[in-house]
Amino acid sequence: MFIAKQALGTGTNGFHKATTDMQKMKRQRERSYKQKEKGAGNTVNHEDEEQLKAATFDKSLAKRMVETNIAGIQYCNLMTRCIRSILLEIDPTNPLLLIQPPDIELSSDGRRQADAPQTNTARVQNNSAAHHGSTLRKSRKTQYQSSTTKELIKFVGDHDDQGKKLTKKELSYRMFDFSRFRSLPSGKYVAAMVNPELCILARVVKDWIEVTTYHQIVGLTELERNALFKENVIVRNAEDYNGTLGATREVNREHILPLPLSWEEAREWGSRMTKGSRVFAMYPGTTSFRHASVVDYTTFCQGNDDIIVVEFDGDGEENDNIPQRHIPARFMTLIPQELKGSKRRPRKRKSTTQND
Repeated sequence: MFIAKQALGTGTNGFHKATTDMQKMKRQRERSYKQKEKGAGNTVNHEDEEQLKAATFDKSLAKRMVETNIAGIQYCNLMTRCIRSILLEIDPTNPLLLIQPPDIELSSDGRRQADAPQTNTARVQNNSAAHHGSTLRKSRKTQYQSSTTKELIKFVGDHDDQGKKLTKKELSYRMFDFSRFRSLPSGKYVAAMVNPELCILARVVKDWIEVTTYHQIVGLTELERNALFKENVIVRNAEDYNGTLGATREVNREHILPLPLSWEEAREWGSRMTKGSRVFAMYPGTTSFRHASVVDYTTFCQGNDDIIVVEFDGDGEENDNIPQRHIPARFMTLIPQELKGSKRRPRKRKSTTQND
C-alpha cells in the first residue's frame, strides 16, 4: 500500500514532483525574461527555442534544477530498495532479485557518476571482490561439508574402464552427466537452451518425473537415455512464470540443464567446477546464460551463496580488458561436453601492427 500510494499518487511521487518542479522553474524563468525584454521594447523571437534557452538558463537556475533532480533520483532509489526488500521477504531465493539496478548516484555537479569516463584504476576496482559485494568464504560463520558427493561417487565410480583413477575434472563431468537425468518438479529453475545461441533462466511448468534415484539412472541403457532426452519438458521464461500453461515452450530434455535446488547443493556443484571449467553462467543483470570459463571457485561468497568467479566469452574483447564476474553457484552449470561451447575458443586480440 505504501509503494502504491508513493508511486501512483502524483502528490507523493517524488520523481514526478521533481520533474514537474523543474519544468515550472524553466517556465517561470522564461516568463520573467519575456516580460523584461518586452518592457525594454525588444522583440522576443519565440520560434528560436535554442536562443531562448541560452538566454534564460543561467547558473542559478541550473543549480536549483540539479538540487531538485537529486531529490527525485533519491526518491527512485528509495522505491527500488523498498520493492526489493518486499520481494526478498516473499521469496529470498528468487533469482530475479539478482537483477539489481544500481543506485543512481549524482556527483556534486549533478552528473550521473556513471557518465564520467573510467580510468584504469576504476576498471581495476570494478573487478574487485568489494565491488561485487563478495566476502571471503573462509570468514563465513556457517561452514559447509559435502553430504551427497560421496554417495554419488559410489554409483558413478571414480575410475575409468581401464582402472585408472579419474582426474577431478573428469569426475566432475561424470557426476554432471548423471545429474542431467534427474526429475524436474514443477516450479523448479532450469537453464533452457531454446536455440543453439540462447540459454535462458526458465521454470518447469509441468512435472517431468521419469527417474528419481541414482539406482534408476545407473540402470538406464544408452538407448533408454537417448529416448529420455528426446522427451519434451514444458517450461516458461522465469520472468513470466505464474504457474499456468500460457506462453510456454516445449524443450527437449536434452536441452534442459538442471540448476542446483538449494544453496547447499550449489556449494557441492560449485566445488566440482575447477579452474578452467567451461560453464553456462547467468550474466549479471539478465536472465540469460552465456558461455564462460571458471577463474576461481574456492575464495568468495555472498551470504549463503558460494561465488564462482568467471570470465565470459566475448566480454571486454573490444578493449582487451577482460572483467572477472562474480556469479552465485546457484545460477551456473557445466556445459555438456558434446556441445561446441565446452571448449574455450581463442580470444581475438587487437593487432599491434598496421598493414601498409
